[in-house]
Amino acid sequence: MKRFWKTTILVTVLSEGDSPPEFGSLGQVAREIDYGDMSGAWNDEHEEVTRDTMSNLLEEQGSDPAFLLGEDDE
Repeated sequence: MKRFWKTTILVTVLSEGDSPPEFGSLGQVAREIDYGDMSGAWNDEHEEVTRDTMSNLLEEQGSDPAFLLGEDDE
């Protein structure tokens, strides 16, 4: 039986400047923390979810549930 997980990652970035930083991707955030002039820390939280919940979460993100659940929705 497949298990489904929802992982929430909270990234806190500390920076200096006249305006808040703008990021176009998670990769850019990571580069700024690892190699740039910003400090960052992150926490993650994992929650096992049901197939129906996963289907709803995927739809909320604009993804086709078949992406993770397959074509046959049991």
